[in-house]
Amino acid sequence: MPDTSIAALPSRIDPRIRAALWAGPVVVLALVLMAAVPPESHAKPLEYFTIGVVFGTFFAQAMLAAAWTALGPLPLIWRLPLSLAWLAASVVALAMNITINGPRGDYEVAVVFGVVALGQWLVAQAPLWGMAVGYGLRVRHASESSPGQDRKERQFAIRQLLIVTTIVAVVLGIGRAVVLAVVSNTVIESGPIIIISFLAIAGLVMTLPLILAALLPRHALPASLVVLVLIGLGTATELPLLTSLHPAAGGGPHIGHFFAINGFQCFWILAVIGALRRAGYSLTAACSPALESRV
Repeated sequence: MPDTSIAALPSRIDPRIRAALWAGPVVVLALVLMAAVPPESHAKPLEYFTIGVVFGTFFAQAMLAAAWTALGPLPLIWRLPLSLAWLAASVVALAMNITINGPRGDYEVAVVFGVVALGQWLVAQAPLWGMAVGYGLRVRHASESSPGQDRKERQFAIRQLLIVTTIVAVVLGIGRAVVLAVVSNTVIESGPIIIISFLAIAGLVMTLPLILAALLPRHALPASLVVLVLIGLGTATELPLLTSLHPAAGGGPHIGHFFAINGFQCFWILAVIGALRRAGYSLTAACSPALESRV
């Protein structure tokens, strides 16, 4: 007799539906918390937590939406508009929070966050699509793998991840030197824009390797732990860099804010990708990207 138990039902569900059932509630929870948690001034440990929840969650959604656009799953004709809708929902959730908990009429901050999030989403497309085209990377379900393909050729492995991480570190070092040279000769008046943009750029640079590490078909856990350590080391340098870019920021954010924001970014990225992996998805590289029938 066929197995009709509840435990057997998930294996009969379409993988795309199963992925939505696992990852969807995680994303909805993130949006609800982003809209509901007031990032008000409290005693420092609690303040770090609330600010991390709101703004770390916000930037994580932008990066996850960008990664989904470039890497899948689902065809591009579906994931592009849905990714933009995800980004818009994040902006709306944050705008609701600012409207409820911020100063009355303070809509400009929400607009700035929306523009910066869109910029983060757009900038992230370049490296993500570069890897998607160059390596043939795609988030696929295990059932989509072709038995005739060589396993090693289809994997984006730790060696490639280390290359990407090294490139990110070099770009970050060069970018820091260039920005410091430019900003030192420039008068910048808009502190909030600098801080928000800085958080978005730092989040993009630090979390991109984590997204790739968490999606590795093999050794994803140790690779993710190594990237998390590197993110922690990078976070320790963020406040001195921001202060050098905008001296007035020294009296604003504390190092605890940066650790909280980056910590929640990492948490949500790992939570959503963990849900995808639970549904059977991981990152693979096609033997010949030109032969891929779908983007």
